[in-house]
Amino acid sequence: GVAGRNVKGEEIKATPGKDLTLVLGKNVAWDNNRIIATCDGEPSMIGRKIAIQVVHEVKENVGYNTGNIDFVGCVHIRGDVENGFTVKAAGDVVISGNVEGGFISAEGSITINGGIIGQDKSVINCKGDLYARYIDHAKVNVEGEIKVRDAIIHSYINCGRKVILGTKKGLIMGGVVRAGELIEAQFLGSKMGTQTEVEVGINPSFRLEMNELEKRLPELERELDMAEKALTILNRQGYELSPEREEMKAKLTRTSFVLKAERRKLETRRDEIMEQLNERQIERGYIKIRQTIYPGVKVIIGKAVRIFKDEFNFAVLAYDEGEVSIQPYR
Repeated sequence: GVAGRNVKGEEIKATPGKDLTLVLGKNVAWDNNRIIATCDGEPSMIGRKIAIQVVHEVKENVGYNTGNIDFVGCVHIRGDVENGFTVKAAGDVVISGNVEGGFISAEGSITINGGIIGQDKSVINCKGDLYARYIDHAKVNVEGEIKVRDAIIHSYINCGRKVILGTKKGLIMGGVVRAGELIEAQFLGSKMGTQTEVEVGINPSFRLEMNELEKRLPELERELDMAEKALTILNRQGYELSPEREEMKAKLTRTSFVLKAERRKLETRRDEIMEQLNERQIERGYIKIRQTIYPGVKVIIGKAVRIFKDEFNFAVLAYDEGEVSIQPYR
C-alpha cells in the first residue's frame, strides 16, 4: 500500500497487503507476475483456481443425432438436452434450450436458459452454481448457489449455499429444498396445501454423509464382533491348529485389523462433521419469503422443525433457541 494523509495533513501509514494465493489450473502459466493463457478457450475461476477451458459447441439438440456428450472442457449446447441423454463437462455447461429428462454433470457451473423438465428422470450435478428459468420434477445437487427465475416444483434440491428465486413468480411448491445458508422466494407451498419441505443451516452434503456414516458404523461393529468372536474360539483351542485353521486365523486377524482401521477413520470423520453442525453454524441459516407461506409447509433449521397450519406473509424464518422463529421480512 501507499501512505496517505488525513485532513490535518498528518501521514497515515499504509497497512501492508497480503499476497493473494492463486492456483494454476489447465492451460495457464506464470509470465512476469501475470497469468497467461497457453491456448484458446474460456477463462474460469473455481475457488482460487484459475484455468482456461476449451469450449465444445453443439449446434443442435443433444439427442440421437449427437449421442451423449463427455468433454474435458466447457460445453455450449445451442438446443435442448433430450430425454435419456447425458452431458458431462470438466468445465461449465451452457444450454440454450431446456433439459428434458436428461442427466447433466459439470465440474464448473451450469446455465440453462430454458428450464429443467425433469419427468422424475432428470439429475443435475455441479460443483459451481446453477442458473435456470424453472425446475420441475428433477433431482439437483449443487455445491454453490442456485438461482431460478420462476419456480421449483416437486423437485429434490440439495444446495451447498443459497437457493434464490426471482421476484415475479418466485415459487417453491412440493418436494424438498435444502440449502446450507439461505432459501429466498416469493411463495412457499400453495393454496391447496401442497406438502413442501425446506431446510437451511446445514450443508446438505454433510447431512447425507452423516446418514451414510450412521448406517455404516453399526454394520462395521457387527462385522468386527463376528470376526473377533471367531478369533476367540480359535485362540481357546488348546491343541495345535491345522494348516486350514491357521490360515483362517490369519485371515480373521487381517479382517479385524482392517475393520478397526475403517472404524477409526469413520468415527474421526463423524466427529469432524459434528463440529460443523453446531448452533453457531445453524444460526447462519435463513429462509426469506417475500410474499406468502402456505399451510402444509415444513421448515427445518438445524434440529428445529415447524409445520405451518396457517398462512404467513412477508416472513423471515430463523433459528432461535431450538425453535423456528418468524420475523418480519425487511
